[in-house]
Amino acid sequence: MQDRFKLKFWDKTDKELGEVINIDFDNGVVDFKTKDGITSTQLKCGELIQCTGLKDKNDKLIFEGDIVEVQYLGAQISLFKNEYSKHPENERFEVFCDEDWLKFYAKNDHYRKTCEIHSFDLEKIRTNTYDKVYEVIGNIYENPELLEG
Repeated sequence: MQDRFKLKFWDKTDKELGEVINIDFDNGVVDFKTKDGITSTQLKCGELIQCTGLKDKNDKLIFEGDIVEVQYLGAQISLFKNEYSKHPENERFEVFCDEDWLKFYAKNDHYRKTCEIHSFDLEKIRTNTYDKVYEVIGNIYENPELLEG
């Protein structure tokens, strides 16, 4: 559960995403690691992104803002369409946190639906139970097109 306290930072100016190494709240500076090395910038120039503490089917940590694809392995009622199907199509949704309630949610504006992810449901994501497999396929910062249409 130690992973739950990991953070990423999205630098809105340079359009870079990286793992947070250090935050200096007194001076408003964040140090984060990108593919090009370690970068420092002002906190106000970006967004802190929190980890759910859980992993997808490939053992990849799931963060707020990640786009997760649900693959149904059998007959299901889809998460967003609320319809029963013997062979439902894969669905994609964004993971986000409601800071007032400190809960994670999944949403897909294409279906105009939002569903709460209870801690029990997050455990299902980690263990891939209930005939669903979850996989992080990108994030809303670098791959917003993954949620389109």
